[in-house]
Amino acid sequence: MSISSKIIFSFAFALVGFQSANAQSLPVPMPAEERQELAQARYRQAQNAQIAQHQPSYQTGTPLGRPLVEARKESSPSAPTAEPLQTLSSDATGYMIKAGSFRSFANAQSLHAKLYAIGSARIIPRQANGMDFYGVYLGPWATEAEAFQAFSLAMDAGMEDGKIIDPE
Repeated sequence: MSISSKIIFSFAFALVGFQSANAQSLPVPMPAEERQELAQARYRQAQNAQIAQHQPSYQTGTPLGRPLVEARKESSPSAPTAEPLQTLSSDATGYMIKAGSFRSFANAQSLHAKLYAIGSARIIPRQANGMDFYGVYLGPWATEAEAFQAFSLAMDAGMEDGKIIDPE
């Protein structure tokens, strides 16, 4: 190696060492995927913090779909305790509730499922004007008062409109 090449090599080496010691590194932009992942992680972290701070607002002990009836019971402590509704046998005559009439059997089944716990519920098929209809009926009950109580429970359970049918 000649003297001139040694000088150039020494000068280049010194220059590189000088630049690396004194030069400031430029910021490297974050790749788009990493920015998106970071934003999603921050969003999830904020959501989890909100959930952790939130206290549930539900009340225990209130059956679903029955808050109004339960509130009425609590507001009138002198009200007599109601006996559970007892329907008559299905072949007996008494007060009935016609809960609905549907062209679709699936719709009749849906209402039947909602009302079955109230009393003896059944679907009775019939034809009118050459079309099939499926009626949903509740009962029978011995007294009009029991029928009205069942009607109120049926409305709370999802019956939109219905009517009480007299046994006569």
